[in-house]
Parts: sequence; C-alpha cells; structure tokens
Amino acid sequence: MASYVDFRRRAEAPVKHVDASSNGQSFTTRARTWERKSTQLPGEVPFSRSHPPRPHPSRPVPRRDIKSMFHDANLDVDYSYVESGIRPPTVQRERTIEVIREIPPLKRVVTSASETTRVPAAPATTHGPDIQTIFDPNHPRDVTVHLELPISDDFGDELEEFSRLKRLGNFRAAIGYFEENLEDYQTHPYIFVQYAETLLEMGDYKSFGLLKPNLVFKRSSSRDGQGFRGQHDGAKSDAKSKELRLLRLNWDLLEATCTIHRQGTIHQAIGLANEALRTVNFELEIGSTEIQIFKLAVRILGEARLWNVGPPLSKSKLPMLQEAYETLLKQDRIWDFRDFFTAIFPWFDFESIMTGFYGTPGHSRRFIEDWINDEDELDGSTNLALLDMVVLILMLSFSQKDGVKTREDWFNDGQHLANSLKHNHPAYMKSRTFARWMAFQAAFSSLEEGKVFRDAVETNFDGLPGVTYYWGQGIQIPVYVPAAAENPGWDVPETSPESTEPILLTLKLAEQLQDYETEALCLELLIVASQDPASYFDKLCHLRNDLQADRFSFQWTCLSKYLVCKDEDSRRQLLNDLDSFQDWLDPNAIFDPEACFARDFIRRALAKKLNMDDFWEHPTRSLSRSMNIYDRYLPKSRSRFIRDSWMYLKQSTSEDARQPSPKGIRRRG
Repeated sequence: MASYVDFRRRAEAPVKHVDASSNGQSFTTRARTWERKSTQLPGEVPFSRSHPPRPHPSRPVPRRDIKSMFHDANLDVDYSYVESGIRPPTVQRERTIEVIREIPPLKRVVTSASETTRVPAAPATTHGPDIQTIFDPNHPRDVTVHLELPISDDFGDELEEFSRLKRLGNFRAAIGYFEENLEDYQTHPYIFVQYAETLLEMGDYKSFGLLKPNLVFKRSSSRDGQGFRGQHDGAKSDAKSKELRLLRLNWDLLEATCTIHRQGTIHQAIGLANEALRTVNFELEIGSTEIQIFKLAVRILGEARLWNVGPPLSKSKLPMLQEAYETLLKQDRIWDFRDFFTAIFPWFDFESIMTGFYGTPGHSRRFIEDWINDEDELDGSTNLALLDMVVLILMLSFSQKDGVKTREDWFNDGQHLANSLKHNHPAYMKSRTFARWMAFQAAFSSLEEGKVFRDAVETNFDGLPGVTYYWGQGIQIPVYVPAAAENPGWDVPETSPESTEPILLTLKLAEQLQDYETEALCLELLIVASQDPASYFDKLCHLRNDLQADRFSFQWTCLSKYLVCKDEDSRRQLLNDLDSFQDWLDPNAIFDPEACFARDFIRRALAKKLNMDDFWEHPTRSLSRSMNIYDRYLPKSRSRFIRDSWMYLKQSTSEDARQPSPKGIRRRG
C-alpha cells in the first residue's frame, strides 16, 4: 500500500473532436480534466503520514500503481498514480452531454408510374449552418453527439493541509479547516477515518461519539459488523474490497478505543485487537493504514494487560523491527516511523526495541543521523517527528521509578532538536510536540524534586493500613485506598516557581491548540508540584468529564482527589462523582479492576465521614457482589485486603485510623 499521492491540476485537456454530421464536419469542445501527478507541494515536507521522499541515491523509492479502491453505480475512486500508502482518491462522477446527430430525411423519387425507390436526400449545403447553435424554424436539425466529460472533486490539497495541522497538534485549526473545506466529503471512508483519528488523538471523545459511521460504511459499526470485513463483495475487485475492509477495521479499532475511555470497558475491544494483529502483515506491505491498525491494536492489548485482564504482550506479535525500519527509512516516511515507534514503545521492553531497530540497547546516535539529508540538515517535518519521539521516551521514563537508563542522553537529543526548531523552523514551535517538550524540560530540571515528591508521599502513607497506587503520564499521581475511613491528606513539599512557570505556559499553549491531552498532562504535573492542588484537581475533573467525556481518566482523577477532600462539601461532591460510575456486577463485562476496587472503598469511607447511614450499606453490598469478580482479576493480596478490611472496619474507632494495620492488609500498588 502506498504512502502518498500528490495532486496537480492540469488546466485543460487536449481538444476532443467528435463527428457531428454526415459531411465530415466536426463539433469541437474542450473538456477540463483533473489529473494526479507526483509532485511535491510548496513549502516544507508535508506533515501528513505520507510525504514525498527526498531524493537519495542509496534509497531508491519503489513505484507501483494501485487502482481504484471503491466502486459503485455512481462513485469511482481513481488511483492513477501512487508512490506508497493509502492516499485520498479523486472522486469522479461521469457526466454526459448529448448533442443530436443529424438523421437525414428520406425523399421519395418517382422513376415511373409503377416503380418508386426510397433514397437518402442529399445533405443541404446552402441553407443554414451544419451545426445549429441558434434555433431556426426554417432549418431544423436533429443532431446527437455523445461526449463524456470526467468531472472530479479534487480534495488532495485540502487533505494535505488538514494532515499537516493534525501533525502539528494544532487541533483547533485542524478542526476549523476540516469544517470549512472537507466537511462535504466526510462520508468518504478515507476522509471519515482521518477525521476520527484526529478527534481521538486530541482526546475529544465527546465529539467522537457523535460520528455516524453507518452513513459511511452502509452498516452499523457494531461488533456484529465484523463479518463485513471478512466478506468479498462480488461487485468489487479483491483489491478494492481489501482497502475498504482495512479502513473499516481501522474505524472499528478507533471506536473500540473511544469506548474504553467513554465507558471504561475493554471486553469488546480485546477480540477486535487480536483480529487486527492477525490481519496486518508487514512482511507483505507496510502501508500507513496498516501501521495505524497495528498501533491501535497494540494499545488496546497493552491496556488490557495493564488492567490485568489480558495476557502479556508477546514479542512474537512484533514484526521484524529492523526490516520494517529499513523500509520506512528508504522511503523517507518519518511520520509513519513515528507512529510505528509510538505504537510499541509503551508496551514492550525499551532496550529490546532499540536493539531491534538499531542493533544496540538504550541510546543510539543513528536515531537522528539516519534521517539527516544530503545537505547534512533536518527539514522541519523530520525535526518535529524526531523530537516527538524523544518527548515520548522522556514522558514514560518519568513514570518508571528507575526511568530509562540513558535518559540524560535522550534529554540532550531533545535539547538539540528543540534548538534546531527554534532557530531554523520557528513556526513549528506552536505545536503539541514543542509544548510537551517545554513541560518535560521543566520536569527534567526538577527531577530531584520529583524524587522528593515520591519519597514524601511514601513517608506520609507509611504505617497506614490502606493500599497505594500511582497513575499519570509524567511524575505520577498517588491514589490512597483506605481500609476504613482514614485519609492521610496531601503532604508534599512545594516545587520551585522556576519549575512550574514553563508548565503554566505550556498549559496556555495547549488551550490555544485545543489539545486536551496536553492540557491534562500539564495539570497532572502542576498537581504533583503543588502543596494545595485542589484547584488543579477541579480543573482536571472538568476537563476529563465535561469537555472530553473521558470517564476512564476522570475516575482515576476522582480517586486521587480523595486525598485533598477536607470539608463536607468537597466530600459530598466527590461521593456524587464516584457514585455516577456503574457498579461492576456483570461478570461478562470487563472494567478496570483496580479502579473499581479503589472506588468501592473510597465511596464507603466518604459515606462514613458524611454520616450517611443509608448510603453506608450500598457500597458494602456492591462490594460483596463484586467479590467474585475481584477474586478473578485482582492479585491475591488485594482479595485478602478486601476481606481483612471488613474486619478492620469493625475494629476501627477513629476516622484517622492511624494504628498498626492487621497482618496482610497493607500492600503497595
């Protein structure tokens, strides 16, 4: 599958001559056509997942043709020239202009009284024009000429600009541009999937839920539609049917990922993700759509493993990393490599990944040097993509206690790439990637303060009978699960203003870009850096629940917010928020076991502190009915904690409950 197609308009087609009369005269018209050509758009290398390769003598770019993807009675999609990957087709609607061809009248000629012969009348040569352009009743003519004019809707340039804005992470501009220039085409499968990917990447699950896939794929996009992907429509060729099935599979994975965040359930997505990995075969083809399918499938299975409801991700599911990397490098597909890299990095061992790509664990100089062009420089698009991957490495390294061993080397690479953007491509500074770099540069400079934060949390929780979790995209936020109704509070040192000021600037930039996920990242970092983060918790809850409709992340935010609830109003609000989530009573559904377990215990603690006798029993009954489910998915230590905590609750006589915990209760997450 090819990765890019560029579009060029050819002003006019050659003159087309059509015989219009019996005397050999011609009717001449000029048909305007649209033709694809392989040409680079003006400006920088495009940001879309498919940009034209830079010429390189040692990196030949294979060329081949892929014909039309879709076909029905009124819609043809012409793929006349493709370099690599799925690209937006040109929609052609056939039109016919009819001009009446002259039919000479028959004239009766009498040769004798007894014989008549019918012969064609000679064409008139002295009365009026052969082609009647103005109606003349004295010289009527009946002429029909069939002329086919290929009229096409060319949205290639518009889609390229939309993809560029999406890669920048300027989602406000991208959505506005789409609504102005591409909204009329959103029933086209490729355009529809591109728009859905944008909503998912920015974290707008609320808008994603308003999409209407049945208008695009002609069927309801539910799990019963899986058979659609396995069927071959007799009206379509196998190649066209394959492309349509890939786009449909891509959409289904996007929808399943959205369901995880909107409903907090993953059981519908696991089977689909396994099916997707069986469908994608990088040994045959590394197309852009295949990479997106692989990325979403691995994300779902990795999340399932994190919830302890799925098997470990096997390295056997990974394609041949070196071969895949060499293919993408030769074709100069930096953004496809970025998508491929970010798909596997969060879920597999980092050193193994680097060994697979570069032959060496940890840091490699080839990470940047392989993409430097013949002029010994990086173009803006490549520069931004490389910095984006470095930011991801740093982000995940902060979530690990020991971090990536070569974190300092990666930080130095990030500084080099960020400085290159500032000096050579300043327009790219208004981007998601550069905003996140600013935030993590501040976090990296206060790394020791981050260690102090974790040490302070563990010291504050020491001796308590509850369970501790950590979650988040950067320096992680703690969750305390009380055994009874104890609350250790938020007792951490204040971070220096020099460290938080860049994060506040990044937050403002993320709001301008309408990048919800980067806004959430900044608020999480500000929570960790503050001695009194209640206001940041409120903003994060509003963002997650009201703007994004991300119920999964909203739930974890509420669980951490328990630590800053100091009065009756804040406790009552938190209890209402936690009670808005569905109890896990259906054994066939799969929610996040750790989150549900923590929610039940925190609800119970809040109800007790609010003296809600009628509500006090509800979480306990819910918990008792969920015990069999928890036993199935939670570690054995958690099950023991649940049983022992009931006994401990009866023995507890104070709200603070700061006393030695019964054996087997205190466990750290």
